[in-house]
Amino acid sequence: MHIERINEIMNYKFSILVFCNLLMTIALFGQESIIKLNNASFEDEFPRHSRIVDGWYDCGAMNFPEESAPDIHPSPNPLEAFSVIKVPYDGDTYIGMVVRDNDSWESIAQRLTKPLEKNSCYTFSLQLARSRFYQSRSRITGLPENYAQPIIVRIWGGNGYCNRKERLAESRLVTNYDWEKFNFKFEPKQKITHIIIEAFYKTPVLFPYNGNVLIDNASDIMLIPCDEESPTVKAERPAVKFTRPGGGSIIVEDNKYTVKAKIYNVEERKDIRFTVNGKRSNKFTFNERTHEFKSNLSLFRGENTLVLKGENKAGSDLDETLIIYEKKSLAANTPKEDPKEEPKIVEKPKRPTPQFIPELKDKKDLAEGQNIQVNKLYFQADSFTLTSSYFPIVDEIYEFLKEYKDIVVEVGGHTNNRCDDAHCNSLSAKRAQAVADYLIKKGIKPTRLKYKGYGKHSPLVTNKTRAGRKKNQRVEIKILKLN
Repeated sequence: MHIERINEIMNYKFSILVFCNLLMTIALFGQESIIKLNNASFEDEFPRHSRIVDGWYDCGAMNFPEESAPDIHPSPNPLEAFSVIKVPYDGDTYIGMVVRDNDSWESIAQRLTKPLEKNSCYTFSLQLARSRFYQSRSRITGLPENYAQPIIVRIWGGNGYCNRKERLAESRLVTNYDWEKFNFKFEPKQKITHIIIEAFYKTPVLFPYNGNVLIDNASDIMLIPCDEESPTVKAERPAVKFTRPGGGSIIVEDNKYTVKAKIYNVEERKDIRFTVNGKRSNKFTFNERTHEFKSNLSLFRGENTLVLKGENKAGSDLDETLIIYEKKSLAANTPKEDPKEEPKIVEKPKRPTPQFIPELKDKKDLAEGQNIQVNKLYFQADSFTLTSSYFPIVDEIYEFLKEYKDIVVEVGGHTNNRCDDAHCNSLSAKRAQAVADYLIKKGIKPTRLKYKGYGKHSPLVTNKTRAGRKKNQRVEIKILKLN
């Protein structure tokens, strides 16, 4: 009995030893599989503008020396914090980053406590939101501007501060105003010692714009098996953009025309819908590697409305353009005048009196910051194509800008309340862009034109009546600069 008792005690001690060794192994593996970031909640002594948060490095200072650092929010005084007043998700402060209309953007970096290994997989998350107001000045006009357009977050890896060696992940468009957890999965193709978090434009983008993103509560970077998906990784929505001829409208004299576009986040041809004047067409090619869409068209006389749509499990995106086919004018074959004849003196014609936008009669009647409604300019429901019937209205804006070459304006798009925030904002911005693109194609310099979508946030009258909704769904011109 005494020997059996000794054996029981020895077996018990051995079990305890095995269990302790197992706990130590789990703890060691856990430490190796977790990479903690320094100041992951973006905490600082107090909120302030143009000051990098403790524990992070300002990459904007390296890429754009003339620009300021990201901002720490929220300040008790909204005027000191660019009107950013959102309550932090975690702790007392968070960081705000912007993209600008002068093609500059903000980013931050830090050295990892342990490198990301080649061909290993990791999961990571950020709390992201967008501020409705982020007041600053336009880098192009120098005038006050609301940096409110939605942008994305890109995450890079490298082997030094701000060394963007490999793009590890990219968020979808951050349109939400409330904090939302965005999950990412990294699978680096090389050893990574530094991480960079970057604010960037939604791609593809024709013109740089002013936008913001708020960032809080970065998670630990966790090692995971590569065949395991991050629990809530969201598929990226498609991004569709005509590159030839581009958004807006164009007039051509040949009925043969090749249309081109870029379609991102669409895997198969069957997920693309292409319509010409409302009829679906399958006469197109799509390269999954280059994302290029192409279609050779035989145009109808007059207006040809093209709509291109991409779909996946995360949602859809579309773009549209208008091609107007007009045969070459017979005037092109008119014989030239005899060069021996005395040249005729032709007086410069006076600009006709505006019929649709009477406020544009004279520059001296205007003031900086003034909003001018473009009456009788309408778009079809859920469309942003500027049809030729409205060209005479927009031509009045063109003639005005052509005469007064020192004026800078903003084209503002507005909708009624019959859509959600994200769709209203996108639709109104595309309608404003269609007007701006038309003016640019006619010869107005892009630096004199800005466009912005205000969605449904600035109604003129009630949306409870059909007449009210029609009046709220409008385009406005804002005078940004007179001299």
